Amino acid sequence: MRYLKLSKIKNWSHYIASISFLDNANFFNIITKKREKTIISMRANPKENLANDPFYGAGIKGKFIRLIYSYILKKLLKKADLCVAVSKGVANSLVPPNLGKKYNISGVPKSKSHEIIYNVTIKYNPFKLIIKQLLPEYIQEEVKNKIRKFIFTKPQMDIETKEYLKNVYKEDILKLQELIGRDLSHWLK
Repeated sequence: MRYLKLSKIKNWSHYIASISFLDNANFFNIITKKREKTIISMRANPKENLANDPFYGAGIKGKFIRLIYSYILKKLLKKADLCVAVSKGVANSLVPPNLGKKYNISGVPKSKSHEIIYNVTIKYNPFKLIIKQLLPEYIQEEVKNKIRKFIFTKPQMDIETKEYLKNVYKEDILKLQELIGRDLSHWLK
């Protein structure tokens, strides 16, 4: 019931972000994710909570439930855009974000036939409305990104342009490096 209500609200109104604070709310916030940024707050270490629970904590049944819960939690946390931990203990138990994933892959089509494939599959696809209702948002994005990766190639920047941009932003990069206390010299290479 909660899932349907929240999903309906998110479909009806176009929010920029949705924020949740407790385990159940986090779960429903993530599974009803549409286009908005999903921000969840973890207030307790979920593994410790289950271990101390008298119903789930003991025996084989408890171990099995903890295993399933931690697996589902890992999968769901990857779908959240931001996971805020209220303590270091909680932060250590959370899964690190997937930094290797690329979003909105772009470039120029490899050939005219690749451009036609892109136009038919992604840009002017009449089945988009049906697909949007059947598949969750994150699966749609994965499929789109795979198609884009296949179709597009990255154009190379001219060496002169690259050098010009390095010179223009050199001062800003050095100031940022000093401000955040990290080595950004590789940006100037």
